[in-house]
Amino acid sequence: MFSVPRFDAGASAASAQGHAAAPGASAPDAALSALNARIAAKRAAAPPRAGAAAGPSVAAAPAPVLGTGLAIHPSRLAAAPLLRASANKARTAAGVAAPRTKAKERYLRGKKERRKLKSKAAAQTSSAARPAKKARRAASDAAQAPQPAANEPPIAAPAQPVAAVSASASSSASSSASSSASSSRASTPAHDDEDASATPKDAAEPPQALMRFPEPHATFVPDQERLAAQGLPQGLRDATIVDPAHRGTLDADDADGEAHGFPVGPEMKRRLAELGVKDWFAVQTAVLPLLLADDAVSTSLYPSHPARDLCVSAPTGSGKTLAYAVPLVVRLRARIIPAVRALVVLPTRDLVTQVLATFDRLCRGTPLRTAALGLGSFASEAKALGESVDIVVATPGRLVDHLNATSGFTLQHLRWLVIDEADRLLAQSFQSWLPRLLGALEPAQKDCDSAVLAPAWLRQEAAGRGMPHVQKLLFSATLTRDPAKIAALELRQARFISVRSAADGSRTHTIDAADDFALPATLREHMAVVAPADKPLVLLSLLYTREAPLRRVLVFTKSVESSGRLLKLLQFFAAQWAGPAVSAEEYSSDLTPHLRARVLARFKRGEIDVLIASDLISRGMDLPHVDHVLSYDAPVDMAKYVHRVGRTARAGREGDAWTLVEKQEARYFRAMLERSARKAKVKKLPALEDD
Repeated sequence: MFSVPRFDAGASAASAQGHAAAPGASAPDAALSALNARIAAKRAAAPPRAGAAAGPSVAAAPAPVLGTGLAIHPSRLAAAPLLRASANKARTAAGVAAPRTKAKERYLRGKKERRKLKSKAAAQTSSAARPAKKARRAASDAAQAPQPAANEPPIAAPAQPVAAVSASASSSASSSASSSASSSRASTPAHDDEDASATPKDAAEPPQALMRFPEPHATFVPDQERLAAQGLPQGLRDATIVDPAHRGTLDADDADGEAHGFPVGPEMKRRLAELGVKDWFAVQTAVLPLLLADDAVSTSLYPSHPARDLCVSAPTGSGKTLAYAVPLVVRLRARIIPAVRALVVLPTRDLVTQVLATFDRLCRGTPLRTAALGLGSFASEAKALGESVDIVVATPGRLVDHLNATSGFTLQHLRWLVIDEADRLLAQSFQSWLPRLLGALEPAQKDCDSAVLAPAWLRQEAAGRGMPHVQKLLFSATLTRDPAKIAALELRQARFISVRSAADGSRTHTIDAADDFALPATLREHMAVVAPADKPLVLLSLLYTREAPLRRVLVFTKSVESSGRLLKLLQFFAAQWAGPAVSAEEYSSDLTPHLRARVLARFKRGEIDVLIASDLISRGMDLPHVDHVLSYDAPVDMAKYVHRVGRTARAGREGDAWTLVEKQEARYFRAMLERSARKAKVKKLPALEDD
C-alpha cells in the first residue's frame, strides 16, 4: 500500500524548510514542501494553550505531512477525512484539478439545465408582465397630471429632437419601472386601484355575476307502485286482477263434456267429482281458459308459435294445484309417443308426495305415467325414468342429480315447466338448479341422435338454432316481482294473474321487492302481546280455559328444537290435567317420511288435537280440516305470515289465525301489518295483554 511521510509538529522550521528546499524537486513537490513549512511556522508561532506550562512538555501527536507522491488510493481517502482534506488542499495549491466522476458530471449538467430553464421562465414572466406594467404606469401618469381650466388653452409642449424624445422616454420608462416596482413592494392594495382603471375596455365591461346554489324546493317522491313496477315485463306491470269470490260451475250431467266452457271432457269431470270438486275456484277460472283455449296454438303439442308464459299469485288453499294439473292431463291424453313433457318442481318432499297423489288420481284411466324424484332411492328413480314417463314431479336437488348422472333422461321433449312455490325456489340455489335446468331445455347439438330430438327442433334445423317450446307456469301465494329473479327465469311474454279482492289493490307491495300476495276472505286474524315468560300460559289458556277451547290447531314454532320443547310441555300438562286432556304431536324434519305421513293421517282423522310444527309444513300442504293456526313464535316477515295463516280457511271454509307476539317484537310486527294493509283486519286480545 501507499505510505505517507509524517513529520513532528514540534520540529524546527528549519527542518520543514529543508523539505521545501530539496534539490531537484519538481513543481508539485516544491508546493507541498512549502505548504508543510507554512503549517509548521503557524504552529510554532501560536501561543500555548491554557494549562500547557503547568505540566511537563508532552510531544504533540505527529501530524501527517504530504509527501511528494500524490497517487493515494481512493479507499484510503474515503476512510480518512483528514487525509482527504489534506490531499485536496495540496491539489488546490499545486493547481491540479480533481478528477470528475460520471455522477459528478451528470449532476453538473442537470444543474446547468435547471438554471437555463429557470432563467427562461423568468424572462417569459417579465415579458408577459411588461404590457400590464406599461398600462398601469400610463393610467397612473394620466391620473396624476394637472387638469387645465375650462377657459385656459392647452400648453404646447416644446419641440424636441426624436433622439432626445426616445432617450427621455427610455430613461423615464426605466425610472418609472423602478418606482413602480418599489411602490408595488411598499403597498400591495395600490395594485387593485391600478387594475380597476387599467384600460377603458375593462372599465366598460359589467362585472360578472357570482354563481350560487339553486333555491331550495321540495323533492319529488315517486309513487310506490311505480317504483315497484320498474324493470318488470309489460305483462307483470299490467296484471289481471281476479276477484277471489268468483266461481264457475262444474256440471257433471253435461253430455258434451264442457265444464263452464272448458273442454275437460266427461272422464275428467268424473275424476274431479271423485275428488269432491263441484265448482271452479277463481284461480281456476282464470288459468284454465289460457291453457285449454280452442286454437291451434294451445291444442298443438308443439305449436309453431310457442305460447306465452304465465305467473299466478293466489291465496293458499285456492286450488292452484288443480289449476295446472287439470289442463296438463287433458292436453297430454292425446299423446302417442311417451316422453317427459311436463315437469313440476317443488321445494319439499312433502309437497312432491301431495302433488303426485293429485296427478295419479287425475291420470287414472289414461295411458299417462307419472314419476317422483326425491322420495325414494336414486337407483329406483333412474329405473322409473327409463320406462318412459310423461309427467315428472321432483325436488330441485334430485332433479339436478338425475340430469347429471342418469343416462337417457332428457328434457328435449318438455312442453310445460311448472314451478310451484316459486318465491321459495327462486330464493334458494339448490345446487344452481335453475341455470342447469334452463340449459337442459336448450336444443341439442346437430350431431346428436335425431331420435331424442323433439319435432320442433327437427323442423327448425334448416333455419338454424331452434327455439325452446317450453311454456313456464309459476304459482305461489307470495309470488315475487323482483326484476332480478324474474329475469333469471327467461320468461317469454309473460302474463300475470293476481287473485285478490279490490280492497287489497291499493296496498303497497312490501314483501321482498314488491311481492304479491293474497289471503282468504273467510280468515279471521287475532294477535296478543305477551311477555316471553307468559307465552306457555297463554297457549294453555287458549287450549283449556276458554269458553270454546281451541281444537284442530296447527301450532307453528321458529325451529325444530322449539317444537320439541313445546310438545313436552303440553304432554306434561295433559298428564297433570284433571279434565279432558289435549292430544298433541310433533311434525318436523327429524321424523322419517313414513312417520310424517302417519302423523298427518291421524291429524286428518281427528285423532290429534294439536299438531306442532316448524315452517316445514307451512308451504303448500293441504290440510283441509285445520280450524285454527297459532303462531307460538311470531313470523319474521310477511311471507311467512301469509303461508302460516294460509293453512286454514281453505277452499271457502272459515278459519282463525292466532299470533303470540312478545313485547319487544310488537313494534315490528305492527309495522309489518301496517305496510301490508293488514293491521286493521287483525283483532287484538286485550284480556291477554299487559299493556
